[in-house]
Formats: sequence, structure tokens, C-alpha cells
Amino acid sequence: MKKLLCGSALLLAAMLCFGCSNTSSTASAIVLSDEGITIDGQAVSQDPSQAVYWTAEVETHEDVPEALQDTVNTVLHITKAGDYQISGGIQNGQIRVTAPDQAVNLILDNVEIINQTAPAILIEDAADSQEAGKAGVTITLAEDSINRLNGSHIAKYTDEAGNEIKNDGTISSNVSLQIGGDGALQVTGDKEGIESKIHLTINGGTIQVASQDDALNASEDGVSVITINDGIINCAIQNGEEGDGIDSNGSIYINGGFVVAQAHSSSGDSGLDADEGIYISGGTVCATGNMYEEISEESGQQYAQFYFAQSQKGNVPLVITDADGNYILACTPVNDFTILEFSSPDLKDGQTYYLYSGGTLTGTVTNGIYTTVDSYTGGTQLAHRGTMTGNGKPGRPDGAEPMDGKEPPADGERPQRNGQNGQRPERPADGERPADAPEPPADGAIPDRAPQQPGSSYDTAAEQSAEFTLGSDSRVFAGIAPLENSDTADTQTEAAAE
Repeated sequence: MKKLLCGSALLLAAMLCFGCSNTSSTASAIVLSDEGITIDGQAVSQDPSQAVYWTAEVETHEDVPEALQDTVNTVLHITKAGDYQISGGIQNGQIRVTAPDQAVNLILDNVEIINQTAPAILIEDAADSQEAGKAGVTITLAEDSINRLNGSHIAKYTDEAGNEIKNDGTISSNVSLQIGGDGALQVTGDKEGIESKIHLTINGGTIQVASQDDALNASEDGVSVITINDGIINCAIQNGEEGDGIDSNGSIYINGGFVVAQAHSSSGDSGLDADEGIYISGGTVCATGNMYEEISEESGQQYAQFYFAQSQKGNVPLVITDADGNYILACTPVNDFTILEFSSPDLKDGQTYYLYSGGTLTGTVTNGIYTTVDSYTGGTQLAHRGTMTGNGKPGRPDGAEPMDGKEPPADGERPQRNGQNGQRPERPADGERPADAPEPPADGAIPDRAPQQPGSSYDTAAEQSAEFTLGSDSRVFAGIAPLENSDTADTQTEAAAE
């Protein structure tokens, strides 16, 4: 049996690392229940002067569906620094942290919270150095615990400065947030999954997020950093209309762990999306989506990007092996996709890899991820029709010309549009269609346009190659489709599974 080496190494590292828990013997013990909440064995007070108290609240703003306007939430307020070990379950409940300039550690120990009109955990205020990798609020997943949070994207309120704040994650934080520990966290959201207004850092845990918009999000433009140092993380957009797997309005840094990030099946979104760059220096990363997002060449670990000629269906096995048939990746994405981004410490410059789809895959699955493979049979071998450089520019194997047969201008200047001196044509003042404008296609079809992203343009007549050989100028593979020589595909697939 050939094992998925990167997954096995990850689990070993996880077993060694996740034992380092922030659980404190002096933590306040909070037990949630629909019949009442206790702290250290006593009923929680409604006195707002206490470090922990509760209120009954109704979300009444216009975004709450009419059928839920009268829903009463039991809100547990935490207002002082400390460790709070929370267990039990509650329907229409919320944990809310409002502890300005103070550090709070929420230890989730088999917690289940369901909220239909607001986040399950809302962090209004706490200490925040606003330094990436640090946070004033930590969520620690207690050893062997399974924690389930189901929340709405709706929560609006006005802060002390008069600013309207909207939180749209099942876990939503206005300050930097850190998650770690050695338990499990399952997050379901009707908008975003886990959201931080500043930085988000994940140091461990087995985390699964199913949302209807971005699964992980950090939203401060040009500032936010999402950092993943360890953990087994599986994020997917389920239902909804759009959403990235992991989205930062700043940067994404992945230094370790096993990360699967799946964008919406049909929207123009990415598994990984960052305005200020994506940097991968460790761990195993498998991201799927429908929009190109460049991985920085400054990343400390090799990566590859695969562009498929047609959309790939979800719930179909996808396998990558090395030249010796060892499994480098084995997964079954739940969403449709056209782009796969993959990084692993097993990927090496100059080495050749093979890609397969479909068939029957068996092995050990942790959080929806294959960490070992027992067998893989009946898959179809895939091939590409060209490579591109890491920055999305067409490659030139054997000195060939660019795919469109044109060289860029020698002076680097962009050519001007014919007859317009580079300016956009003016729209008629009356909004009428010009008399000489071409008619739209009668069948409503969209006319061909220039490619909107790298990888979408390739020579369809180019010879297929089943060898995916990595190099500094060949990290992006285009036009991926089943290898036309099916006999070869069957032979190589079965050989890889032996």
C-alpha cells in the first residue's frame, strides 16, 4: 500500500503539536443549556456589572427575514479578561465578547450553538495589537472535543462612535482572532463562515467550514492577513450565489497544516483570494475555483496550477502521483471547478507528476481529506496542452513562439486602440444604439472575447502531454482534459494504484 506521504506526515506533526493546549485549570466553567446557563455551577446573572452575564435580545433590523423577526436570542456576554471553558448546547444562542483592551480565551469543549438571526460567536471588542499572527481573542478547541456552530450572517449594531457595524460570519470578530487547540470545529453559515475585520490566525485544530459566502475571511483592505500555521482545514462554499474558499483583503500566508479551500461551484471566485499576495511556505494546500489567483513566486514552497478545458464536476476523485506512482494528492472536491491550485513539500523542481480523475478511491479520510490511500482504480489519466510561467505568461517550450504568434512591443508600450488614441469611445448622449453598431447574435450566444485570465488561452491543436514537469517557468498547466490515448491512461492509472 502506498501512502499519501504528505498527509501522513501532517497527521504525525498534528499529534505532536496539537497536544499543546491553552486549556487552563483556572478557567471559568460555563455550561450552556436551553434551560439555563451556569458558570462554575451557579446560574449566570443578568447583572451587566458581572464579568459574565446574559440578556435576551431580538434582531429587529431590516435584514432579518420576516418569519424570524420575533426570534429571541439568549446572549451570553463576556466582559473581562480570562479563560472561559464552555460546554453544552443552546438553540437561538450567542456568545458575545465585549472586553475592550483585554485578552480573552474561549475554550470550546463540546459546544453546540445554533443561531438563526446572528453570529453564534460575536466578538465586538477586545485587545488587539493589530499585528499579524497575534490576537487578543483566542478560540481554543479542547482536546478530543467536537464543537458545532451554526449561525446567520446578520448582526447589526451601532458602536460608541456612532458607526454602524455589520457582522456576517457564524464566527465574527471586529478584532484580530486566533484559533488553535487539538479538537474539532464544524462551522455552518448562511453567509460567511469565520470572519475577522483585522487578522485571522489558525494554529491548529480540525476545522470544517460550510458557508454561503467566503468560508474564511479577513476584510480590512490592504491590511488584513490570514495566517495558517497548522491544522486540518476544509473550507467549501455550499449553496448561495458566490464565495471564495479563503479570502483576505490583504495577504494570505500558509506555513503548515493541510488546507483544502473550495470556492463556489459556478461563480467567478477562487479557492484562495488575496489582494496583497498569497505566500505558501509549508503544508499541503489544495484549492479549487473558477478564477485565476496568482501565488507569489516569493513562496518558499513549490506549487502548481492546473487549468481544465472544461468544468470538473464535484464529488469526483482527483489524484496526483509522482513518477514512481507514489500518491502526492488524493481528494474528492465537493464543488465543481475549472482551476486547481496545489502546493506540497513533495513537489520538486524538475520532477514529473501525473494527474488522474474519477475512478474508485479508498483510504483513510480525516475531515474530508485523504491522509492515506489504500487503493485507486479505474481513473482516467489527464493531460495538458501547454505550460505557462508562474506569473501567467505563456511558456515557450523548445523556443516556440507565443501561442498567438505575436511578440510584445519592443518598447514595452501597450498598443493603442484603432482610431481612438487609446481612449474609450464615448456613449451617445441619448443612450441610443449607434446606427452602424453590429446586431447581437440572434440565438443570444455570447461572442468570443479575449481570455479574461491566464490559462484560459492555449493552443487547442497542440499535442497533449501526460507529463506535468515542474520548473520555474512551468508551474501553470493549461487545457487539461482526458488523455486521448485511453489505453495508456488505463495502464498508468492502474500501475499507480498497485
